[in-house]
Amino acid sequence: MTTKSENKIFENNMEISLLEFIEKYNLDYELVGWYINLEGKKEICRPKKEEKTKSTDEIIKKFKWIADKINSKFNISYFINIKNTPFANIDIDEDIDIETIHKKYPFSKNTLRLNGNTKGFHIIIQNEDFINCKKQIDCLKHFEGDIITDTLMETIDKPIYNSEIVKVSNEDIKKIANFKFEKSKSDKTVIKNEINEITEIKNNETAIFHGNYDQLEEIVYNIPTRYSDNYLDWIKIISILKKYNFYDLAKSFSQKSKGFIEEKFENDYKNSTSFTEYNIGTIYHYSKNNKTQYEKIINKYLKLDKEKNIQEKLKQAQKDYELLEEEFNKTHFKVIKKSLYFEEDFEENDIKLYTEHNLKTSYSHLNYEELDKEQNIVKCSFINKYVSHKGNPRIYTDINVYPDSSKCPANHYNSWKKFDVELISNDNFTEDKNGLDFILNHINILCNHQKDVYEFVLDFFAHMFQIPSEKPGKFILFISKQGTGKGLLIELLNNMLGNDKVLDTTKPEKNVWGDFNSAMLNTYLVNFEELKFLSTKGSEGSFKNYITQKKMNINQKGKDEFEIRSYHRFIGSCNPEDSDIPIKTVDGDRRTLIIRCSDENKDKTEYFDELLKLVASKNLQKTFYNYLMDRKNIDTFVSRKIPKTQYQEDLKEACEDYTLQFIKEYANEINEYDDYKIRGKNLFKKFQEFITEYNFKVDISNTRFGLKLNNLGLKSIIRKRDNKGIAYEINGIELCKELGLDNPNEFIDCDSD
Repeated sequence: MTTKSENKIFENNMEISLLEFIEKYNLDYELVGWYINLEGKKEICRPKKEEKTKSTDEIIKKFKWIADKINSKFNISYFINIKNTPFANIDIDEDIDIETIHKKYPFSKNTLRLNGNTKGFHIIIQNEDFINCKKQIDCLKHFEGDIITDTLMETIDKPIYNSEIVKVSNEDIKKIANFKFEKSKSDKTVIKNEINEITEIKNNETAIFHGNYDQLEEIVYNIPTRYSDNYLDWIKIISILKKYNFYDLAKSFSQKSKGFIEEKFENDYKNSTSFTEYNIGTIYHYSKNNKTQYEKIINKYLKLDKEKNIQEKLKQAQKDYELLEEEFNKTHFKVIKKSLYFEEDFEENDIKLYTEHNLKTSYSHLNYEELDKEQNIVKCSFINKYVSHKGNPRIYTDINVYPDSSKCPANHYNSWKKFDVELISNDNFTEDKNGLDFILNHINILCNHQKDVYEFVLDFFAHMFQIPSEKPGKFILFISKQGTGKGLLIELLNNMLGNDKVLDTTKPEKNVWGDFNSAMLNTYLVNFEELKFLSTKGSEGSFKNYITQKKMNINQKGKDEFEIRSYHRFIGSCNPEDSDIPIKTVDGDRRTLIIRCSDENKDKTEYFDELLKLVASKNLQKTFYNYLMDRKNIDTFVSRKIPKTQYQEDLKEACEDYTLQFIKEYANEINEYDDYKIRGKNLFKKFQEFITEYNFKVDISNTRFGLKLNNLGLKSIIRKRDNKGIAYEINGIELCKELGLDNPNEFIDCDSD
């Protein structure tokens, strides 16, 4: 890069300011602001042409709040007009060192130079053919960039290097760009008269009028007739009007004279008028002689100008509001069917919910300027207007979860976000086969080396990534001692899915189906870290329903609930010490797979050091993801039967209804009889002895026992009533067959009902 020692700085060998550069070459300029918007593009904040400013305070006051709203740096720059000068800017928009440029453009060593706004350099050169050159931008041959001949925009505190602007030939320019000079049709020299707002063209003695023509017309008609009759006054007035090329107005004024002859007018207008130093102000001076009407005209147009100014201020106020609204709509939207507002938090990859009241409270500090009834500028609440009929919020008819985005209606907001592992480019990772083997072996250990269970768990994970739009309706519970690695498997899935898509909870009655479950809007995988909640009344039913149901309600405290589609997956983990029976399971359980993991790696430090590294590795995450995406026949997973584990089979028996357990034991006593009869009160007495022996905590009447026995639906037990009460006829042999007790199992103690 350039060093100060190699620069030739004006007269004192020091860097100069941009303002000194502008003043040295007498350049026209104004101040503008700019910032980088949320799309990474430069936004220019510039007053209207007639409101050009050279005040930094005015620019900051008017525009800085827009950049502040999106946390973008606000810059102030000189906007310098070089269109009618022999200067041009070689704008090199490439991150390159200055020595390379010197080699290609030797003249760049000595000419005036600035650093680019973000990278590269601005190299200022001069050539007379740049004046009024129609061609403003052209691509460079050797570097990324252009030649700019109309404007320069330079940050106000930017240093300038070298003291002079080097003249370059047309041949030099052809060497650096395919640049054709095209002069405007007229090579007129433009001179600005700021006092009268007139641009005079000396060659053909005409000038441009920048005032209100309608007012001028009335002012001319208001000139007393005596001046149209007096030749000297008349020719002066006609000369002034001709200077501005107002032929029709000159003729209309001349017709006020009684001596008007059209042929004479044409001849005098063409041959007798001459260039005059007088301007439009002289016309107004003549009109003042008809004072009363003159003042009416002036007041009329002052009022019109005031009204126009008010309208322009109103337009500016509306523009200021619209700019703020545009920025606000980039992160906020309204959902009609939910009567709610939402905010997209891109950093947290989250969506926040607001009622209209809460939205107003949160953004009550946002203001914009508007005119009140007295036409004074006042601050107004942005958010009040935004939520009213005057606002124009980003609107969706509904919001829902669409993992398959092609099924999301155009007027719905899709709250589904991609998995984090999908954002890892295939070009930016190295396949880790050894790491994959390690992870697969770890899952096999957690599955207690049972192959069908191991394959089912992998298919469960594969289905999670391959078909996110299909809910599996299955729950996997890993049971192992502390320090065996089931938590690290969950952490690996968390890293692959994304933090917002995984919810670890010990209180699902609050966070999953309760009044504080707004996190479920983005959650995809729910991990129940403990199952103690199942002992809470009603929780078991809610738990089973949420595993399979395809819709769920989202609740947030103080806000109306709304319904979304549910594609959630559920897994759980617990320690065997927590409960003898962590979860109830029965024959034909289509929801739950319960795995008693192997504890063989418990507390093996080296093993878990390696596992920790792999869980955090992007290479492993992407490798495991690709492995799961390549697994076959996942489209049939939902209809697949859950494999059996011995631990789950033991739990099924231990969790059997105490009435059924009694009948199984009693069937063992009468399995040789095909016609066994017993009175109901005697069977109930045997049942009471059974629950006492096995320490069941049961308080049940004879009648209730009879109902539960009848509800078992056993065909080999016939209940009859006679004059002595209830009696049972039991075919012991058929009962054993019906209960699957041809080879009766040993009864398992259970202290739970």
